[in-house]
Amino acid sequence: MVDSSAAVVHPPVPALGPGMGRSALLVALDEVGHDYDRAARAEATWRAYRSDCEDFARWCEAVGLVALPASEETVARYLVHLADLGRRPATLARRLASISVAHQMAGYASPAQSRLVRDRLSGIRRSVGVAQRQASPATTPEIRRMVRALPDGLHGRRDRLVILLGFAAALRRSELASLDVEDIRWVPEGMEITIRRSKTDQEGEGVVVAVPYGSKMDTCPVRALGARLDATGLVEGPLVRGISRDVHIPVEHRLLRRLSTEGISRIIARAARRASLDPNGVWTGHSLRAGLATSAAKAGVPDRVIMATTRHRSRTSLDRYVRAGKRWEQVAAASVGL
Repeated sequence: MVDSSAAVVHPPVPALGPGMGRSALLVALDEVGHDYDRAARAEATWRAYRSDCEDFARWCEAVGLVALPASEETVARYLVHLADLGRRPATLARRLASISVAHQMAGYASPAQSRLVRDRLSGIRRSVGVAQRQASPATTPEIRRMVRALPDGLHGRRDRLVILLGFAAALRRSELASLDVEDIRWVPEGMEITIRRSKTDQEGEGVVVAVPYGSKMDTCPVRALGARLDATGLVEGPLVRGISRDVHIPVEHRLLRRLSTEGISRIIARAARRASLDPNGVWTGHSLRAGLATSAAKAGVPDRVIMATTRHRSRTSLDRYVRAGKRWEQVAAASVGL
């Protein structure tokens, strides 16, 4: 239902000549315009749209309903189906957005905007609640435990780099996965990392994040990167890679392709288990970024400095980490003589 390609690849717009009618030119312009429309959203967003629409289409086929164009009743029933499966309201809202985009691109009015669908979603929100299970912030003490529990060898050095660099630079999983060796610049204070594209920088303006030397050898992100490069001999290409488990081949041949964002989350979850962190916690790739913001707030770092590192565009997104970090600064019950 949705073309997931975000690349702008198209032939040049032909000039209006004697053999070409005005309507044909408009069609050509529209085709080029669609390519630019797709480029306005990140590739990951198009993948999500496609996955959501495929799920909706499969459900419609299974129950004998039409997916495109879908009626508002069909979409409202689909929401009930998702709620019965235990999907959270945030997931339902994203599915509606995907269905809406698919209809608009196909030239149909979006059934997801109807009063019936909006009321159905609102009723589900009130019934099941909208709170999501957030990633547990890996604050400085948890980071130390995770790093010290890692094994030796290539895997341990890579995982140590992922944890320390992701934490110190407050990197998103996608930012960490997309880093190349060439994005690192060594300076006397530590290193500067160029993030060429991120969730809040889809146009690729890029941003440079400063990462200082750590005060402790075993948790210093700068030294962790140096050890990683010395052990692998990497001088270019992806910084974080998969590793072959075949120990009988040379190191340079054991390094595989760029690690995925899912691979980075697995590294964090595995390290949390090794360190015996709270088993009820949600330890994901986002735990590093959330942990840095929470730890910095607890240490009294000004909010504007935290935002400069995390690259949050608004205080709303940052506030939940700041609140968690400052939760025990002023507690009313601690001052009333209990």
